[in-house]
Amino acid sequence: MKNLTASGDFTQACFLGLDVHKKTIVVAQAQGCDSPRYVATLKHDRQTIEKFFQKIRQSNQTVFSTYEAGGCGYGLARHLKKLGITNLIAAPSKIVKPKGTLKNDKHDAIHLARLLRNHVLLDQKELHEVYLPDPADEAVREKTRQRHAFKRQVQVTRNQILGMLTRHGKRYTLTKTHWTQTHRKWMESVRFGHPILDESFRMYLDQLHDLEARVAQCDLELERIRQVWSKGPVVTALTALRGISLLAAISMVSEIGCFSRFDSAAQFMAFLGLTPSEHSSGDRVTRGRITKKGNSKVRSLLVEASCCAYRTLKSKDVFVKKCPANLPSELTNHAYKAQHRLYKTYWKLVHKGKNSNVARIAVARELAGFVWAIGVASESQLQTKTTS
Repeated sequence: MKNLTASGDFTQACFLGLDVHKKTIVVAQAQGCDSPRYVATLKHDRQTIEKFFQKIRQSNQTVFSTYEAGGCGYGLARHLKKLGITNLIAAPSKIVKPKGTLKNDKHDAIHLARLLRNHVLLDQKELHEVYLPDPADEAVREKTRQRHAFKRQVQVTRNQILGMLTRHGKRYTLTKTHWTQTHRKWMESVRFGHPILDESFRMYLDQLHDLEARVAQCDLELERIRQVWSKGPVVTALTALRGISLLAAISMVSEIGCFSRFDSAAQFMAFLGLTPSEHSSGDRVTRGRITKKGNSKVRSLLVEASCCAYRTLKSKDVFVKKCPANLPSELTNHAYKAQHRLYKTYWKLVHKGKNSNVARIAVARELAGFVWAIGVASESQLQTKTTS
């Protein structure tokens, strides 16, 4: 929906505000410059949506619609696009809420219709569009999130097992670390002297084995997906950076979708919530913690990558050997440059007396810039190959 005001005269267009829920869709309409009004409450199913919006299309040459991003996903936006309706998915956190104490679905839909009309006709930029991912990218993202969910459940189950052992005085002393092969064999031999406790512990172990098998299966599927995915080369390029594993790279690419939609590295950093918050006035400049806005999953991956990877340096020969084969030399050199810069950034801040966590966040912020640069470059090369 960018630059709509420059692309035509929409003073007679139809503007629809949709308050979307799991079972219903509340619709408000603004015809041209007229005040928006409540129109209907639709059942949220494909047949009802098609019937209603086809009728709208018959009586209006140009139709715009908007709804807030939420748990209902992107299916409605894709369906409206097939029906010939220009739709904008609005970011809820950036919508200016109307003043007053009255709030219901009808008023929310009317407010969205008003904001959409002002956005298109008056260029007031009161709505901020959410990126609509490609269906293939969204499918890969679901798989990476599923793997993350299984991994989180593995950690919860491990804590439950260790807690049960501690409560009943079963202490492991053979090695210093848990979850090694020796530790697992020891757990298989543990007996509590009561059949109910033994059965409960056995079920915990079975649950852990099942979850770990699912994580391993997800890893195999993600590797297979990378080889056939259209954005597989972008994933491979990102793994040239230290601290970015194959899993982290495929998660980043599936979450971001398209790195080129960001105009600069600074904009990408701000999207991930890695820029400092600020509360300044006049000559006083006050900056605080990072904003933590935007995509938390990618931000967490970058912070994890910065924790250990950039405390040391690798020689260029060792670095190049660990880079993916057949990677363009400019991308390899860019990743090698990132290693030196982030190493200097970390130790410069530590030697200044900064907390190590502060230094890691600073490294993660700069690493985001290199991720953006390599992502944009690899996407450009991929597009060049596709067109040629």
